[in-house]
Amino acid sequence: MSYSLKVVRPDGVAISFSTSYSTDKEEAFIHGLVEGYDQITVSFLGEEFTSVGQDADISIDNDGSWVFPDSNTTPEGIDLNQGANTFLITANDSQTSNTTSFTIIVIS
Repeated sequence: MSYSLKVVRPDGVAISFSTSYSTDKEEAFIHGLVEGYDQITVSFLGEEFTSVGQDADISIDNDGSWVFPDSNTTPEGIDLNQGANTFLITANDSQTSNTTSFTIIVIS
């Protein structure tokens, strides 16, 4: 099985490694693509958000695209602090325990 976890930056470039980018927005969504993994968690400011369960914070579509936070429950996006905002993105295959992760820093 092929495994892939990517984040799509605001410029449309999909990346699968730690990176940073700037925004002038006070709220943001993180968009990405996943293949082979069935769970995603995002750690931000000491909280862990997940794609698992009925109250999931991350939505994964059938085509593998995902968004944090789920725009159906948080239509404005996640509040950013002024300066660097560090997000740890982790993907997991619950059947094999295969896991990958990387860090995204959003500068606001």
